[in-house]
Amino acid sequence: MIDKKEDRLYHNFMKEITVENILNTLKTLRESMGISQAQAAKAAGISTSFYGMLERGNRCMSIEHLIQFAKVFDCDITDILEMTENS
Repeated sequence: MIDKKEDRLYHNFMKEITVENILNTLKTLRESMGISQAQAAKAAGISTSFYGMLERGNRCMSIEHLIQFAKVFDCDITDILEMTENS
């Protein structure tokens, strides 16, 4: 059972993480690796136009996409969430 302190910590953590912030983190990761949207899209198995729409926030990102992006950027989903929280 989760106690009130753990629940409060969880909710404070989750307030900092938005889809927009996650997308910004993914863009930062992609740029830091020096790869294009087209390269990231191909590695994730999606179209370049869809990837671009995701980065701009024009499309919804699924958990499956997040899992694929974590693989593309050679990290875990938790790494992406921690980077997002700390940005």
